[in-house]
Amino acid sequence: MGIYYKQDICELLRKVGYTSYTLHMKGILSYSEWTKMEKHKLITWNTLDRICTLLQVQPDDLIGYREDEKDDSL
Repeated sequence: MGIYYKQDICELLRKVGYTSYTLHMKGILSYSEWTKMEKHKLITWNTLDRICTLLQVQPDDLIGYREDEKDDSL
């Protein structure tokens, strides 16, 4: 499984008054980063940092990690 979203980040941002449009117009996030979050795809560290700042949360409040089957090569 790997890294996953614990919460719907776009919904959390909407609840505090941010939309994809407002974030884009303020130069905080691009539309493509918003779309990645909507589709639960990986985002950059910079994007995660900005979101944590906006929501005043820690990264582990938003994302988690589930171990896949044991990989002996690591």
